[in-house]
Amino acid sequence: MGVNTHVYLPSDVRLRDVGEAIGILAGLPFSFLKFGHGPSGYIHVEGVSYEVNEHTPSMVNIEFAGQMVDGQTCHSAYYHFENPDGSRCVSLKSTSFWIAVGIGLAKFFGGKVSFSDCNGGTNRRYKKPRTGNSPEDGRPWDNFQKAMMKIKPLTKKDLDAVRKFAAYPEA
Repeated sequence: MGVNTHVYLPSDVRLRDVGEAIGILAGLPFSFLKFGHGPSGYIHVEGVSYEVNEHTPSMVNIEFAGQMVDGQTCHSAYYHFENPDGSRCVSLKSTSFWIAVGIGLAKFFGGKVSFSDCNGGTNRRYKKPRTGNSPEDGRPWDNFQKAMMKIKPLTKKDLDAVRKFAAYPEA
């Protein structure tokens, strides 16, 4: 066990979008892949993979591989589909890297961040910046993908700003 940072996201947030957003925040390379001949497409982040947790089917392990902004080459996060309030929870180790990632997720999707699951409190809360986080097609889909492309990788300054809240020093 240990001390974790929890990010509670709205129920309309998709697993894949969370993984891609974390990958971008972590500094992994990404590209925009088009559907056929039109302008529509989707974000693809290199080094992001997903694995269902066979012991807890309501939880998915998201794995990240590649050079990341904190100097590490691999990380993992847990995405929980079932929470009593209907939200989606991303469970992360309480380090400055993961706290900064959590804040980035909550700012993008809306939601709240608890820096430590031992204190039971919410440290930051962000309003949902758009009416929906799971568009299916058309202009809403294109606008969401454009918004994803505007996510910026974290910086050393971002990590330093939350270091005092971390339960663990960086590895």
